[in-house]
Amino acid sequence: MKQKDSVQRFGVAFENDLIGEFDKEIAAAGYGSRSEALRDLVRLWLAERRLRSGEGKAVASLAFIYHHERRDISRRLNQLGHQFYHEIVNSIHIHLDEHRCLEVLILRGRAQELQRLADRLSAIKGVEQGRVCLIGLPEKRQHKKRR
Repeated sequence: MKQKDSVQRFGVAFENDLIGEFDKEIAAAGYGSRSEALRDLVRLWLAERRLRSGEGKAVASLAFIYHHERRDISRRLNQLGHQFYHEIVNSIHIHLDEHRCLEVLILRGRAQELQRLADRLSAIKGVEQGRVCLIGLPEKRQHKKRR
């Protein structure tokens, strides 16, 4: 028989309007209970706090559009890719039209380094726009050993 992690119960007070809206949204999202939804929200909040502090590991997608004909852009993007080769797990290149390309990088590493790569890449002349989506990896939980 599998041993369950210990849990703590606590009370939370919500205004009627707020809990009504919350219940409606968690039902639409497919949650089985308020507890499941609250646990996910707390995990997300903690991961975002670690990301903002620059701590912890993260995964990310970094998407950017650039003009491939821009002077020296291919060389600069290539140099940056080699500089951050530990963080870049994979990339996808798509030709949007005759002049512009979309590049999507899948990244893994320290949140601070991933953000640094995103900032440096977005600042390259010829990059029209870029957006990074960082997801903090949770701390590894210690599991109790079975006897």
